[in-house]
Amino acid sequence: MSQPQKLLIIDGHSLAYRAYHALPVDKFSSPQGVPVNAVYGLCSMLINLLAEHKPDYLAVCFDEGRDTFRKSIFPEYKSNRAKSPDEFRVQVSLIRSMIDAFGITSFSDSQYEADDLIASIVHQASSDKVKTLVVTSDRDSFQLISENVHILYPKKGLSDVITMDSDELFSKYGLSPAQYADFAALRGDPSDNLPGIPGVGEKTALAWIQKYGSLEDLLINSSELTGKVGESLRANSQVVQTNSELTRLVNTVPINAVLSELKWEPSLAADSIRFATEMGFRSLLPRLSKLIGEKSKLPMRSSEPIALELPVIFTTEQQIFILDNSGFTVQEYGSAKELKDVLSNKADVKGFIVPDLKFLAKRFLSFGDEMTAKEAEIIYDILLLEY
Repeated sequence: MSQPQKLLIIDGHSLAYRAYHALPVDKFSSPQGVPVNAVYGLCSMLINLLAEHKPDYLAVCFDEGRDTFRKSIFPEYKSNRAKSPDEFRVQVSLIRSMIDAFGITSFSDSQYEADDLIASIVHQASSDKVKTLVVTSDRDSFQLISENVHILYPKKGLSDVITMDSDELFSKYGLSPAQYADFAALRGDPSDNLPGIPGVGEKTALAWIQKYGSLEDLLINSSELTGKVGESLRANSQVVQTNSELTRLVNTVPINAVLSELKWEPSLAADSIRFATEMGFRSLLPRLSKLIGEKSKLPMRSSEPIALELPVIFTTEQQIFILDNSGFTVQEYGSAKELKDVLSNKADVKGFIVPDLKFLAKRFLSFGDEMTAKEAEIIYDILLLEY
């Protein structure tokens, strides 16, 4: 009997933020000096996920902001969260570029959170009888668990990941997936600024849902509850109902997530080699090459020369590296006047003075077919290793 096809959905923002906190920001910088600890961590985790689970279909969902529909329902929603660190925010565009380099389809919507997009993809894929794995560190996703939907939940850091299915969820909470959203609404969530019920802790919330089966039935029969906790529930029933509306994931977001268009295979990630090289992720290159099946670490060179509208120039204190349509040259200079003389011989170069030699190496290797592979590899290594 053939194995069912597999859909892997990744909560991009959730995992990137976890990567940011798992790896020291001061130890991971691109050649341009930009922090890349979140980019590196997510890239490494992505390689592991793709190598281990070998998905047939693949998608990544991102948050776009905090002013979603939930904010209009409850203005204080997530208002207790501090602004993302600048060192993380500068990496967001690089993370998006990395996902593109892996050939992965991504989704985002200003009115919905990544969880809602994930829920909608899961709902649309349910009719296709695929096995779905959702990678996220958000526990609200547990309500999506079914026979064909499991959650890959990182417990600690990036490597300790557990598979949450119905049995695991029941073992941990004594609840079904459908009951988990009710429990979360009753418990409240400090991280989302959702208030709990005064005097009602997690154990009491669990016991109530287990006894009555659902939040709706609990509220209908709340008069049976005695003591201060019963009074507190009845006094805060509207709070709980609002929490329920905010906690439940929306699975009807109008996104174009046709399963056939999420088809993925390792060859689609060929550009990830180039991306990792530009970011300085040399330790990831062997793993990427193995994932993609490429024998060489070098990017493929174009069979036709690429015309450059303007030259690309990189300068050090003593040398100028120039790539233009006449080829690649290195010139020495000893003074500001000599540097000015060299640059004055070129067309308008403003905006084309690049910040690092890895970018120059990338462009050089795709410049033309006049050089042999051996010559290209030698220059590639000189640029990457010595500069």
